[in-house]
Amino acid sequence: VVNLFGVNIEIVFDPDLISVIGVTEGSFLNKDDTATLFMRTIDNTNGTIIIGMSRSGQVAGVSGSGTLCNVTFKAKAGGTGTLGLENISLKDSNLVKMDTIIGVGLVKILSPTIQITPTSGTVGTVVTINGTDYAAGDVVTVAFGTNAGIQTAAASQYGSFTVIWTVDTQQYG
Repeated sequence: VVNLFGVNIEIVFDPDLISVIGVTEGSFLNKDDTATLFMRTIDNTNGTIIIGMSRSGQVAGVSGSGTLCNVTFKAKAGGTGTLGLENISLKDSNLVKMDTIIGVGLVKILSPTIQITPTSGTVGTVVTINGTDYAAGDVVTVAFGTNAGIQTAAASQYGSFTVIWTVDTQQYG
């Protein structure tokens, strides 16, 4: 972008899948240490965030690329929904509206699942636990009876893990 002075944007999301827990200003508009104004309104009920930001005073706009703001979401449920940018208005230092391209993205919230085979057995049974749809690097600890940490596994870059262990003797009760 060239000579960007201010931005207004609306972000729309599926409030049944995600909620916003924070919106913070990025470093792009004040990258030369010019004071900025940053405002946001979060509506987790209707799934909207309205953000307004601008440079302060009679100063030139900024050029290049960078982060305007950071939005942190919290997953509420598994599923697929949209994440859209609407009502975007970028203005230069003369407050002239700049051309923009609006996009829509998909958000997929994964619900981790675990499959255990076999589902019953006796001492000496080899048990396989497969997990899918975890975040990459998530650590999972397997516990059984009085053994609090039989094995620990980290989800792969694809969000899956496998743990294999043998059922041992457990104290009754």
